[in-house]
Amino acid sequence: MRFTDAYPDVVALKEIIAQLEQQRRSELDSYQKNTESLGDPRATSTSLVTQNLQIALNEVELEIASTSAQVADHQRRVNELRSSINTLPEVEAELTRLNRDYGINKAQYDALVQRLESARLSQQAENPQDVVFKIVDPPVLPLRPAAPNRPLLAISVLLVALGLGGALAYGLSLMRPTFLRAADLQKAVGNIPVIGHVSNVRSKGMIAAHRLGLVAFGSLAGVLFLTCGVVLIAARRWDALKPMFLGGGL
Repeated sequence: MRFTDAYPDVVALKEIIAQLEQQRRSELDSYQKNTESLGDPRATSTSLVTQNLQIALNEVELEIASTSAQVADHQRRVNELRSSINTLPEVEAELTRLNRDYGINKAQYDALVQRLESARLSQQAENPQDVVFKIVDPPVLPLRPAAPNRPLLAISVLLVALGLGGALAYGLSLMRPTFLRAADLQKAVGNIPVIGHVSNVRSKGMIAAHRLGLVAFGSLAGVLFLTCGVVLIAARRWDALKPMFLGGGL
């Protein structure tokens, strides 16, 4: 696109060449006229003017040769660039075609490799003599349950029951407050003097009912602890006897 006939450098070089050729022709004409006026050129070749003209002529011819070489080089480059202009689209099209063919061939190759691996796996599955199964760790029936931990569960239930009972008793005491001493009553009513107090006199029926309540409470507490102990002992005994029962088909 650069070194065309309309490129400024090419136009300038052509103008210089034309000027130099015109100068060369004018100098040759003047030289011929001088030689004709002087007579035989052989006799006058040693004159200073002739030598200067000859030197100038040689310089002009050298410059013309150099300029002609430059023009030829530029013309060669112009031809190369023109051929490249015609070749580059073809190369790009060829590259695109090769990339497309490579993608298609690669996809087909991957599909064939996958089919080959599938065929190998199916062939290995069809030949059971090549497949060896080894039992690394035989199944074992556990002797104890995974969950829950029955002793811990029984102790937790006992503790939770005791905590709930204590919380219930404390709640009832808050709902129906009582004063055990006169000093507590005096503090509760704002340090008002307490003149006296009447002690609680229980009858025989009340004493019997109170004792009965204590006996019932102790019995229930004992039953609770006894039940917890029985559960713990039964859990231990069951863990010890379970293999025998399971081995006997039960």
